[in-house]
Order: sequence, then C-alpha cells, then structure tokens
Amino acid sequence: MKLAHRFLSYLTLSVLVAGFAHARIEREFSETFSVKAGGDLVISTQGGDIEVQRGADDAVTVVARVVFPRATSESEADELMEEIELVIEESAEGVIATSKRPKKSSSWFNWGGSNRVAVHFSVTVPEEYHVDTRTSGGDIEISDLTGEVVARTSGGDIEVGHINGPVDLNTSGGDIEIRHAVGEVKAHTSGGNVRVEDAEGSVNAGTSGGNIYIGRVIGHLKASTSGGNVSARLQGPLLEDAVLSTSGGEVTAWVDEDIGFHLDARTSGGGVKADGITIKIESGGAGKSRLVGDVNGGGPTLKLRSSGGNVKIRTS
Repeated sequence: MKLAHRFLSYLTLSVLVAGFAHARIEREFSETFSVKAGGDLVISTQGGDIEVQRGADDAVTVVARVVFPRATSESEADELMEEIELVIEESAEGVIATSKRPKKSSSWFNWGGSNRVAVHFSVTVPEEYHVDTRTSGGDIEISDLTGEVVARTSGGDIEVGHINGPVDLNTSGGDIEIRHAVGEVKAHTSGGNVRVEDAEGSVNAGTSGGNIYIGRVIGHLKASTSGGNVSARLQGPLLEDAVLSTSGGEVTAWVDEDIGFHLDARTSGGGVKADGITIKIESGGAGKSRLVGDVNGGGPTLKLRSSGGNVKIRTS
C-alpha cells in the first residue's frame, strides 16, 4: 500500500458480523491537515461512497474506511491491503485523497459493491472550501458549503445541501437532489430523478429515465427528460429563454402572474392547459395540442414540449 506525504495512523481494525459465511473485516485510516479557507479538496475512489461535511475550524480531516465484504480471514485482508493504492496528502491548493485500482491484481480481486474491496471516504472541510468528488460505484453526499462543488459517480445517488457557489453533478445510475444553490447548477443523470428544491441562478438539468422537479429557480432554466415528468416554478421575470421538455410524460410550469414572456407550448400526446395567464394567442388554443402567443406583452420565450402527455402552465 502506498501512503503519500506522511504515514497514515492506523486507527481501528473492526470485525463486524455480515451474513452467515464469515465476518466482515474493516480497516480505518485518518489524517488531519491545517488549511486555509477557500482551498480545494480533490477526492476519488473506486467502489465506495464519499461524504463531505462542514467542520468547525480551518482543518481538513479525511477518514478512509476500507471494507473487505468477502474476505474470509485477516491474512486475506492483509494481502488485499498490500495491493491498494491509497493516497491522502496536502497539495499546493489544498488536500488530495484517492484510492486507486491496483495496477497488477489477481483475477479474484474486484472492486466495489458485493466484490472484494470498497474504500469509503468521510471528510470534514472548512465552511468555505471547493470540493471535487468522484466515485465509480457509490453515493456522494455533500453538506452545506461555500464554494464550487463537482460530483461524479457511475452508479450511485448524489445529494448536496445548501451550496453558495456553482454546482456540477453527474451520475450514470442514480438520483440527484439539491436543497439550495446560489450559482449555476448543472445536474444530469442517465437513470434517475433530478430534484432541485431552490436555485438562485441558472439551472441545466437532464435525465434519460426519470422525473425532474425544480421547486424554484431564478434565472435561465433548461430541463429535459426522455422518460418522465418535468415540473418547475420560475420566479421573477424571464431574463432569457427557458425550456422544459419530455418525451414520455407531462410538463408543468408555474410562473408569476405579472411577468411578460412569449409562450410556445406544444404536445403530441395530450393538450395544453393554461390557468391564470393573460395571452394574446398567435396559434392554437387552450385544450388543443399547441398554445403560442405573448403573455403580458411578451418577452423571452418559455418553450414547453411533450411527446407523451399534457402541457400545463399556471400562475404561482
């Protein structure tokens, strides 16, 4: 096992009962660094979860929990530990923590899920800190922070709290949830739902197989799904064009009663329903497959599209 910067303190060796065949073996390592606010945490693992929480001081504490769910003995775990490339170190920008797939591993050595090894990271950082997290097979959870947040996972969920800064999230197989973001939001998943409770900035959200819910957005909005419903509340005037679209569900947009915009709503599988808006109709009509026209004198375009359900626009 390779340990960078300084040798990690070996904290605990836990043996937990897991199933009938054998006990589960875990090993835990920890390192703490004194840092300045506004630094960068770069963290990645193959087959494990990542959790980042806000701490009370200007320090970064990294805890790496190595789990051997199928190891049958301490000696087998020892052999696996020798093949793990684990790095926890300071960098010029902040702190780096990684666990890597061994360059040379025997055919029975596999990572993540129900396989031989998973490395989970739990980290505390200062309130103002930038976070870049990546895992190939686990969940990512990030608490309230001020800074830029990037999260990537190939097989898990992503959940972030109140983030004062831009957010860029991507998963190939799970859900995405954002409680509150002040800054640009990018949220994309290939196999789950996207939920943004509150966003004070532009939002670009997409999924190939789930629903999209935007509780409130101030700024540019683009949300699209190929297999579910899309609903969003746009607060305040539209500063630029906005798009809500789905290929397999309904689209619902809430807008403030007195804002002006150009409505372009169309559906191939239902009708357009309008409630509370004052519109000068150019084509179509309420209850028909399209409704196009200026609302309250016009403005940027609100484009609503569905290939498989109703399109609804309502005032908040």
